[in-house]
Amino acid sequence: MAGEQKRHALKPSGGKRNLLASLRGVFLSRYRELVAAVRFLSVLPVPGRMQLFEKDEAMPRLVVGGAYFPLVGLLLACLFWLLVLLLTPLAPQLALAALLVVRLVRSRGDSISMG
Repeated sequence: MAGEQKRHALKPSGGKRNLLASLRGVFLSRYRELVAAVRFLSVLPVPGRMQLFEKDEAMPRLVVGGAYFPLVGLLLACLFWLLVLLLTPLAPQLALAALLVVRLVRSRGDSISMG
């Protein structure tokens, strides 16, 4: 009798499985939105699908992730701050400022045209 109770206790119940599946779906949805926001605001390589439309629904919905724009901005600011900390002892301020402007333009995917 005690052995049967232990066996049943080790098996996840249907409610736990459904909860884990729904949590996984929510996590993947949030991650997909974060990846879409990073790809929209920068050209940083991030793992994830290139698909911008969800095909699961009857009407495909564009994944934008606009709620993550401030977080992506903070991430980019931290990366540039780290770059400044690493390069300050190695380069003069003017050269460092020029390098940071070029890096900022390249990280956003913009192009500067002189014409």
